[in-house]
Amino acid sequence: QIQYGPLTRPAPPALSINELHGLTSSLPVGLLVFSFPCSPPPQTLRPHQSMQNPTLTQFQSFIRDRYHETDAARGPAKTFLWFMEEIGELAEAIANLERGKSDQGNLEEEFADVLAWLATLANITGVDLAHAIHEKYVVDGGPAGTK
Repeated sequence: QIQYGPLTRPAPPALSINELHGLTSSLPVGLLVFSFPCSPPPQTLRPHQSMQNPTLTQFQSFIRDRYHETDAARGPAKTFLWFMEEIGELAEAIANLERGKSDQGNLEEEFADVLAWLATLANITGVDLAHAIHEKYVVDGGPAGTK
């Protein structure tokens, strides 16, 4: 089980990035896909601990440990505005990629920023991202259709 704030849920199965890599690498340009392992950590990681290949739950806990007090005080609406600013910066990095002016380092930073702000929003609204992904995309094969 995962204890996350006031919520306790059954732990979802682990999905490795390697299992999903083949799916994401063949998608058309311009379609953004976030693929992260969804297994619960045995304990919350502190900022000084290694996060070489964190699960989504570990990353969300890491962001919560580092920033929750400030994020909670800011609230969801203002945090969403910061998140959208990062989405805009990612859009600009992707546009540069399309124009042949890609800066891989900047592209990676913007993806990381978007994921960090998404984790922040989830933290301050009480959403366990790994559980939400498991319930929507893994249970019963996920939604019908294609992405």
